Amino acid sequence: MTAAAAAAVGYAAVLFHRLTSLRSHCCYAAIWIAVALSANPACGIILSEHTGPIPEFSNEPPAEFLAISGGPEASNQLSCSLKSGAHSDGIQLRWLYEEYIVNSTSGQTVLASLDTPVANSTAVPFVDLGNGRLQVSQSGNGDKFLLPEVAGQSGRRGHRYRVYCQAKDVRTGYVSLSRKTIFRKVSNLRQCRAVLNCFSGVDGGTAVCRVQTDPVSLEAFFRVEFYRQSLPAVDPAAGDPSSLQLLRYDPHNPKYGIFPSELHIMRLTAEDTRYAYRARIILLSLSPHNARSALAYSNLSDSSVIRLLPQGASHHGDAIRSVSNAASLVATEYSDNRHSDNISLPCFSQISGSYSWTKDGEPLLIGSDIVNSKVAYLLPGSQPGHPGSIGLKLTGRQDTGDYRCYINDGSRQLEVYRTQVRVYKQLSVRISIGTTDDLEVGGKTASKVARFEFGSEATLKCVADGWPLHRIRWFRNGRRLENGQDSGRVRMEPAEAEVAAENGWSQLTVDDFRLEDRGAYQCVAERLLETRPAPPDYAVATVAVLVGDMPPVLIATEPSIGYAPVSVAASNDALHGYYPPRVASTVGTFTCLFMAQPRPSVRAYLDGNQSLFESLSNGAMGQSSPYRLTTRVTGQEVRLVLDYAPTTLQHTGRLLIEATNERGSASCRLVLFGVSNPPKLQIRTMRRRHYAVMSKAFSLECPVLGGLNSQENYPNMTGIETYSVRWLFKPADSPTKQLVLPINHRTITGPTGYPDQLHTIDVEPSDAGQYECVVTATDEAQLDRSGTSDSVGQLKATTDVLVVRGVRPNWISDQLDLDPSISITDSCKPVNTPTGDWFAWWHKADSTADRQELNGEFVTYNPQQGGPAESLEVGLTMGQHSECYARMRARFTDAGFPNLIYSLYDQGLQRRAATLNIQKPQRGRDEGVFVCHIVSCFDHAVAKKRVTLRRDFAFKKDQPPNTQEVALGQPIFVSCAVSDTGLSSPQLVWYEGNSMKEESRVPMYNASGPARVSQFPNATLRISAVSLDDRSFLCAGFYRSVARSTTFNPVIRLPARVLPFDGEPRLEVTAGSTVSIPCRAKGELPMTFQWFAAYQAGGHSLCRVDGDCR
Repeated sequence: MTAAAAAAVGYAAVLFHRLTSLRSHCCYAAIWIAVALSANPACGIILSEHTGPIPEFSNEPPAEFLAISGGPEASNQLSCSLKSGAHSDGIQLRWLYEEYIVNSTSGQTVLASLDTPVANSTAVPFVDLGNGRLQVSQSGNGDKFLLPEVAGQSGRRGHRYRVYCQAKDVRTGYVSLSRKTIFRKVSNLRQCRAVLNCFSGVDGGTAVCRVQTDPVSLEAFFRVEFYRQSLPAVDPAAGDPSSLQLLRYDPHNPKYGIFPSELHIMRLTAEDTRYAYRARIILLSLSPHNARSALAYSNLSDSSVIRLLPQGASHHGDAIRSVSNAASLVATEYSDNRHSDNISLPCFSQISGSYSWTKDGEPLLIGSDIVNSKVAYLLPGSQPGHPGSIGLKLTGRQDTGDYRCYINDGSRQLEVYRTQVRVYKQLSVRISIGTTDDLEVGGKTASKVARFEFGSEATLKCVADGWPLHRIRWFRNGRRLENGQDSGRVRMEPAEAEVAAENGWSQLTVDDFRLEDRGAYQCVAERLLETRPAPPDYAVATVAVLVGDMPPVLIATEPSIGYAPVSVAASNDALHGYYPPRVASTVGTFTCLFMAQPRPSVRAYLDGNQSLFESLSNGAMGQSSPYRLTTRVTGQEVRLVLDYAPTTLQHTGRLLIEATNERGSASCRLVLFGVSNPPKLQIRTMRRRHYAVMSKAFSLECPVLGGLNSQENYPNMTGIETYSVRWLFKPADSPTKQLVLPINHRTITGPTGYPDQLHTIDVEPSDAGQYECVVTATDEAQLDRSGTSDSVGQLKATTDVLVVRGVRPNWISDQLDLDPSISITDSCKPVNTPTGDWFAWWHKADSTADRQELNGEFVTYNPQQGGPAESLEVGLTMGQHSECYARMRARFTDAGFPNLIYSLYDQGLQRRAATLNIQKPQRGRDEGVFVCHIVSCFDHAVAKKRVTLRRDFAFKKDQPPNTQEVALGQPIFVSCAVSDTGLSSPQLVWYEGNSMKEESRVPMYNASGPARVSQFPNATLRISAVSLDDRSFLCAGFYRSVARSTTFNPVIRLPARVLPFDGEPRLEVTAGSTVSIPCRAKGELPMTFQWFAAYQAGGHSLCRVDGDCR
């Protein structure tokens, strides 16, 4: 058993109760990671690995929730539920919370409690109602949900609680956590009012209505709708709420400009004054971007009316400009799969002039087609009284920035409106399964279940989308994983969650994958509260990670104490003086639970003799067949049940049940003590010959029946005869010598208290010879020497030990990152000369479904160089040769190839090296783990060869372009992307110049203070204003040891510059005459010419000579 398997067994053993009574074969239940044990009427132990869907939510709580005082209870409830079709039977849903406090010394917010069940707490303002429902307290104010205010941070209070739903499969221990929720609280809904103020406009102009809400701190939860309603003087039914008409913006017939807190009534006519205007604020229990937001409260403002002002009126201009000049923050969601991602920015002043916009201080290019342009005026044209409001179609985070609107009246430029647009994207995550190579081969996202081989390196990669993103973290069965935990077996790249968020991905690797590593793995991407006005967000992806191919691992035994007395007398009444009657029994059951994949072969031994056990278990249970071994396999579970009913001492002894597959073997043991009346000791004849393999460990056990060799190791067994054991040895090369063992450090008895056992480590040729165990009883009358001629007071048993040569495979080297033009080659053969015949073959580790060896075009067989030609060696008789092949057949079966020995033998491939040779390897098919097997008469060796093929990537055409004409002073965005070759995304980095020096690396974009030249995480280069220094850039891709780069060399052109008119800037002409005015310009880019005129009669803005005013 490997160290990992031993550790797993040791871990599992603590979960089983020690039986205090062997008479009552009762069953105990326990849970161990993905293993469930339960009682059944037959008192067997059932272990079931649940491989169905993991607990998966269909309904999760939001990232933030608004708790309302005075509203209906249902509006203050959170809920979570599982997806339809998920196994609700055995799934436990409950609410947990984590609580934060403020450190009185440092003033920092620290985590005070984690994963606390809501049901166990009475001091928190929420109650777990069961069935996935959480009731939030309606009483009190928001102080229950907030931390105390920290000195120096007036007005900023952190959130005290985060709640989340836990779904736990009680059969497997798999745990999934939902999104985490923070609370916001409004105490009195009567304070939430909508107030609408409208400012009138001139005929053909614009009226502006602005809504204000209270409390403004909840504006992220308000949705505003604007209505119009006929005035009572016009329509007697105007007071009826059903007469309200919802106002919308129509790009094909723009009349109403709808903004988060403003309504613009454009192209005013007398008809517009026949209506009153109202605003409705709608309070949602969840943040607006959540599709499941429920209506918690709404309020309709009082009516506000407008009138037509006389032309030229400007006394409201400053007031309107001051209304729109209030700085505000706009947080907008952007999503790739939606086409309506746009916002409207208001700008209006009754001061006559022309409008213009800037973004981050740079002029904003505005189109005239609101439907097709990225930025366009909501109301095209430039008539007096028209607004300068724009519609902005969002295409990504590059639209984040400082937007300002100005009006120029010919003598001055006034700022009318400013806002900070913060573009965010809802977070999402996906998990890809396997090593980086596996990702490249499949190139697909994760399935719901992943399997990794026992002892292998398990790798999961999480890719997050959305912004802002603060951190990426990993959880296993609801517990956060840390880099370096489990003695360094758990590794994360990057190690820090915040760095992973900057990169947009995190890779989790678990070395030496074990049973305890199974479970529900979750990748969590978080956006924290510090991103206001962007709402906090929490995205989760979940995958069930199970063990694939694995050697048998012993999970549990019943009884767990490893020994059991059994009566072989006709009546138990006569045993009262020798054995406690409460544990005496004539029958019993021994159960062993293993986990294994593929299905193992099972063999049982009685005192080391398989044939003896088979002879005693052949047929229906009775006097001649006291044993019955049954096997139950469910998935990876192997449950072995041994029923026993011995009638003589010869039916008892040391039982060993061994499960073996190609990955390894494990065993369970039971010492079955026979208690007779009167008490007797017997010794079973040992097998005539044992084989010990050189350089390996070898053990013998003295087959004593009917007694104990140490009372201290068998509690509650007082009254049964004890004895002592000596081991004697006659070396094969000196048969006249008799040595008392142990004689050196390689030969030991034990462990302490178990003198029946003799162990030899690192067998050498000198260990061959005759071994004898001598048993001395405390009471000679109790010795049963039937058929023996032993000395008085002693029983003896002997066996001959032959030392044979096993298999030492040649060194198999991995071929990683292999050039696909190079062949995959290696030879599978022993470097020594094994005793007897041997066979070698290859198979691919991922072909466990059909267990087919590699042959034909991939494997050739060659004679072993230097090996003996004869198939029989000196010292191996014909009988031993027959026994050799019987042993080999068993080893082929254990390896999962029960019939292969016949094929290899028929082809005469004994003692032939198996050479792996794959020309022109293909990705996927020829990548993975190739396994070399060598089976001899007395040994089975396995060597593995890992193969991965080199991956490369290429940049997409024109991403970036090698050259591109750009205008001096203009902004540009240049993307860098690689072709989809199925590999995980290489890291893409922009550099200034033509070298990949760290000092030349382009900084990441920072919305709070963006550099002129920066790059986004999606490898888009941003230059806010091209300068003459921007001559060369380099986009580099890094993937493992592969680095590729491509250049972007902008061709900088001077933009068009209009030259001054010839002569005087003022030209007087006679009415009705024809005048030609030449327009000359310089520039290096193609030009188009347009003429504009500022007509004195208009007094408002520039107009195209052949078109509309702007």
